[in-house]
Amino acid sequence: MNFKELLSQLAFALGSQKVDYALIGGVSLGFWGVNRSTLDLDFLINSDDLGKAESILYDLKYKSFYKTEEVAQYLPEAGGVAVDILIARRKYTLEMLKQSEIHHVSGFSLKVLRPEGIIGLKLQAMGNAPEREALELCDIESLLKSNPGLDWNQLKEYFLLFKREDLFQELKAKYEADR
Repeated sequence: MNFKELLSQLAFALGSQKVDYALIGGVSLGFWGVNRSTLDLDFLINSDDLGKAESILYDLKYKSFYKTEEVAQYLPEAGGVAVDILIARRKYTLEMLKQSEIHHVSGFSLKVLRPEGIIGLKLQAMGNAPEREALELCDIESLLKSNPGLDWNQLKEYFLLFKREDLFQELKAKYEADR
C-alpha cells in the first residue's frame, strides 16, 4: 500500500472512530510548504484514543513493533509503510492536538498539526536524539521560512521547555525580521 492510499484509509478510519489525532513528521511538513522525503507516517494521538487507533491498524494488518507510554510503532505484516504514533498525554501535546487543522487532499480530509506544534515536537526530537539535530533544525528553519505569521510566543514556550532559548533568539532574529 502506498503513502497516499494508507493516509486516506487512516484519515477516514480515525475520523469515523472519532480518534483525536493529527498528522506529524515528514509528511506533515508538505502541508506547510516544506518538502522532505520520509519512509513512514507519523501521528500524534490522544492517549485516550490509542486503543481505537491500534484496532484500526490491526484491521489494516499492522502489528505492534515497539511500544512505551510515549510512543508506539507499527509495521505492516506484508511490508510497506510503517506507522509511528506519538502518544499525547501531557499539557503541551494535548494543546497541540486542539490546535491542529483539517486539510483536504484528493478526496479525503485529515487533521495536520500546525507548524508551531511540529516545531515543538522537532525540539523534543533534538533532545531525544542529538544525532538528528541537523535534520530537525533544517525542518524547523524550513517551516519558519515558509510560514509567516507564526505565533512566536508559543514557539518561545517550546524552546524554553527544551532549554534552547539561545536557538530561539537566533531563529527569531533571523526569521521574524523577514516579515
